[in-house]
Amino acid sequence: MELSIPMFNQSKAFKATKKKWNQIAVAVLLGLVTFSSCNKDEVVNPSLPLQNESAIVIPDGVTRNYEVYSDVNGTKGTVSRAGSVYAVRNFAQGNISGGGTDSTWAISGTYYFNFTQNDGATDANYQITFTGSASGDIKARTTGGYTLAYIDKAFASVTASDSFTAATSNTIGINSVVRPTGSTVYGNGWYNYNLTTHIVSAQAGRTLVLLQNGTPKFKFKINSLYTGETPNAPVAATNYPYYSFDYQAF
Repeated sequence: MELSIPMFNQSKAFKATKKKWNQIAVAVLLGLVTFSSCNKDEVVNPSLPLQNESAIVIPDGVTRNYEVYSDVNGTKGTVSRAGSVYAVRNFAQGNISGGGTDSTWAISGTYYFNFTQNDGATDANYQITFTGSASGDIKARTTGGYTLAYIDKAFASVTASDSFTAATSNTIGINSVVRPTGSTVYGNGWYNYNLTTHIVSAQAGRTLVLLQNGTPKFKFKINSLYTGETPNAPVAATNYPYYSFDYQAF
């Protein structure tokens, strides 16, 4: 369902250095895993996908700025880690035109994200997409066997053994439309839309799940699609769509 909400529309060398250091960090971690493998009492922290050298390495308690660290030009926002939970804030992707001081960024119609890489993605390596428009739809990449589901349970308490409800048409979007005369509830989305204020709010207590070939891989919850997680006006806010969400591997 499309909603009529008013919208507004760094250096490669550093990114290459960042990626090199990420790969060095992965190599060091792999060496530590090999060194410690003889000690069965030690447990390796699984929060970092060691098998993926292109993943952004995020030490516990550290925040990375996508404009500096992302391998995908035009990606904005930040990602941080607290234990095994990752927090993405103000995520958006756009097209960059011009060059140098004349470069301009324009919001894209679709944002791509890869949980395994902790990074924005492209149409060649994404796991989910966010609609960069008023519909707010989230979709999983069917190539590779990805599907979406959800559960009405607190994010921290969700486990891979829970029973999930499959998303209709592999899409999770609007949950209800709130009107002065009552609400129209669809019941299977992540957000509610207030037709009077034209404000979107996340459905409380709903956790989304990304599965691959039927196996739960990641759980995530959408907190907001406004910058700073707060609408910039009580009616018809314009600081969207900048997604803030938390995720964790099962």
